[in-house]
Amino acid sequence: MSWSVEFFGKPKAVAKAISEHSENLEGQSKEEYDNALPHLVGLVAQNFSPINPEKIIRIMAHGHGTKNDTGEIVDRDCVVAIETTYGLVV
Repeated sequence: MSWSVEFFGKPKAVAKAISEHSENLEGQSKEEYDNALPHLVGLVAQNFSPINPEKIIRIMAHGHGTKNDTGEIVDRDCVVAIETTYGLVV
């Protein structure tokens, strides 16, 4: 199965959206996403600027996994890109 997310905004709002997205998934996609979730939130938390509260980030992440007939995970991947910009979302 697979999952994919893309969020753009202030880091705290992005971290919240990443966490809430789990509620929209089910089955193996949810399982894979929930395994990646704390890492995604942790990476987003590394982007902050008390001197520039208008800092905006964009995270694009996707993952895929495969289980064999017995339900054992035999393959999994996760790709994450985080970009930082400064501006004002209007």
